[in-house]
Amino acid sequence: MSGEPAFFELGVEDAGRARTFYGALFGWSFGPGPSGGDGAVIRTPTVPGGLHAGDPAASPALFFRVDDLDAATATVRRLGGTVEGSSDPDPDPDLDLGVEPSPEDGRETDIAHGRFAMCRDDQGSPFGLVEPPRGHRAAPHGDVTPAAGPSVDVDVVTLERAGWEALSTGPAEATAFYDAVLAATAVMLLPGGLVLTDRAQVIASMSGPPWSSHRLSDVTVLEPAPGTALVHYAARATRGDVEYAALCASLYVRQHGTWRLVSHQQTPG
Repeated sequence: MSGEPAFFELGVEDAGRARTFYGALFGWSFGPGPSGGDGAVIRTPTVPGGLHAGDPAASPALFFRVDDLDAATATVRRLGGTVEGSSDPDPDPDLDLGVEPSPEDGRETDIAHGRFAMCRDDQGSPFGLVEPPRGHRAAPHGDVTPAAGPSVDVDVVTLERAGWEALSTGPAEATAFYDAVLAATAVMLLPGGLVLTDRAQVIASMSGPPWSSHRLSDVTVLEPAPGTALVHYAARATRGDVEYAALCASLYVRQHGTWRLVSHQQTPG
């Protein structure tokens, strides 16, 4: 039993708005959730998370890693706590830590992202336990080649991924994200010889139909000078029957403690 924070869950009313808000605030990126629908996996530089909709004003839930969920839940009970699963003789129906219940287990669930259990300690405070899937290995960078300092490559890559996630969600989410992350002076060099230097035009250009899917690969980050970061990668995306591939490069500058996007270029290929 290790006990380090391993996962968190956010419950919100509208998942799309939450992706835009937290993507712009923290640079988080998002992937499809294990249960589909509006749920999402949250990618952060450290502890991963989950997002579910239809739960307005919910408090964030924190899950602690254990090596053996069955042994850990038995220990919880032995110490006077409770486990909010079907095997609990008196489950608390008001406890909601944001994990979709399984038909077989009540509030204990086994999915590809690990096994989860909802618990309360001996004073009634809620918490979660998670047993990672067999062979689990944390990899916050994905396929990133960290040519820059560790905090630099994590921050700008999560921002870049969050931008593509917003572009794959909807026009409102995309324009809100780039309005939050774009520097006051910026330039975009887009396919077809399109050059955008007006900030309002850049933001408006993000209001097109969302991508159906996208994938970034061969991501590399360079730090040309302190406070600057260049992230370049190959992107593949689809929109209906249309497939798009390009080599992309984004330049970020740190302004007042926050990374701002000052330049982005796409070269189809």
